[in-house]
Amino acid sequence: MATTVTAAGGAPLDDRVLAGNVADRTTPVETLRRRRGLLAQVPPRAPTQPAPVVVSDRAMLTTEALAASAEAALHPLGPLDPSLGDGAVRALRAAVPAAELAAAPLAYRPPRAADDPAWEDDHGVQRVLEVPHPTPDRPPLTLRALVVWSPGKARLDAHLRATQVGRLDAALADLAGKIGRRPYTTTAAVPKRVRTLLARHPARRFLEVVVRGGPEEDTPLRLLWVRQEEALATAAALAGRYVLGTTAPTLDATEILRLAKQRDVPEKRFALLKGPWPCVRSSSISRSACWAWSGPRWPPSCSSPCSNCRRVTPGSPPRGGPC
Repeated sequence: MATTVTAAGGAPLDDRVLAGNVADRTTPVETLRRRRGLLAQVPPRAPTQPAPVVVSDRAMLTTEALAASAEAALHPLGPLDPSLGDGAVRALRAAVPAAELAAAPLAYRPPRAADDPAWEDDHGVQRVLEVPHPTPDRPPLTLRALVVWSPGKARLDAHLRATQVGRLDAALADLAGKIGRRPYTTTAAVPKRVRTLLARHPARRFLEVVVRGGPEEDTPLRLLWVRQEEALATAAALAGRYVLGTTAPTLDATEILRLAKQRDVPEKRFALLKGPWPCVRSSSISRSACWAWSGPRWPPSCSSPCSNCRRVTPGSPPRGGPC
């Protein structure tokens, strides 16, 4: 589902159901078109008022959507995919010196950490980022980029990397213990299994894997792997970094981060829509009313959760009987 809500309070403005086989990158322009139609129905803003800022996740910030936003006089804001601009975002994330980031704390903390003495500030440095326009003969799109380093994200990235490398280590060790037993008795079967293990594995760039031996060398088959320390060190140096982008000209670094954090507002609305939807047990409503109220909102008279009616679509009988 694609939905648009207000940043203040998450009031729904627009939504549409998408087919399950639709890629995220194909939907932003149509969502933007609907958003423009919605804004056309409200009174025009005064010339002195800034254009609306649209906070999105990175799936919505494609080059096509950025170009359409520029034509619609809307200011997108959100995290940028590292592959955006033929890797321009990835290069920018790595180009900012660690010392410069360390010297630029951001005066933002979430409400949950307002009184937390152990809170560690995020750090951010602004840069200008140019990405190719989707139309080849057009000038590049210019964004204000904020390269952010988050201590909390750095710890999560390090833990995830260690977990992924450990799992690949374990899978390779398991395969090495099976070599010499069917089906891993030939020089074709073992490399094939190695390719399967490494295909799309998130830790594959951190290990170099080779298969040695076999009948051709008159030695037993062996599986060897070694950690790529340079790649691990590079990943550790970039842990916790991400890039936010916007075209809003007046936002400072702290405000860009604060607005980007408001992505949790639509995410919570998505969680509500995905369910399970609470339909409640009450003697004051009938079975048909229970069906009708199987949705994100329910009658004020309802008092307690009804497990019989979880995940019920309107108009269909609840599982397990009436409320």
